[in-house]
Amino acid sequence: MHRSVLYFACATLLACGSSARRPPPVEVARAYLEAARDRDVDRMSALVAPDATAFELADEGTFARYRDEHLSPELARIRTIAMTLGDPSERESDDHTLAVVSWPVRRFTMEREDGTLVDARGAATFVLAPRGDGWIIEHVHFSLRTEDTP
Repeated sequence: MHRSVLYFACATLLACGSSARRPPPVEVARAYLEAARDRDVDRMSALVAPDATAFELADEGTFARYRDEHLSPELARIRTIAMTLGDPSERESDDHTLAVVSWPVRRFTMEREDGTLVDARGAATFVLAPRGDGWIIEHVHFSLRTEDTP
């Protein structure tokens, strides 16, 4: 009898401990946005699954293609990025195999290497799946609108 109680207590502690170690999906999305703000493509890539997909203004295909053909060259031409974020929303599936984080970008200001400033607003949406002791981004959608964007 005592052994059964002990096994149950250990299993409960292990289950609680593993979920306590796993940061919530919103924290992974926050880390991605902070890496984007810092123009750190390596940090962004570390948060994304190897077979992830991306969508910015159009379907970018794989995240690797998006990173190599769009994101890296664009970030290389930017001096600074500043973001003011709204409150994120997070939804997790009942079986905990999928999470969606939507994050309004209230203001996104970037200074290009030629000194011009671009002000925009928009949103970032992330689809995440559990992987190991954490969450990994399976799909990222980032869209910005400038004042002159219809």
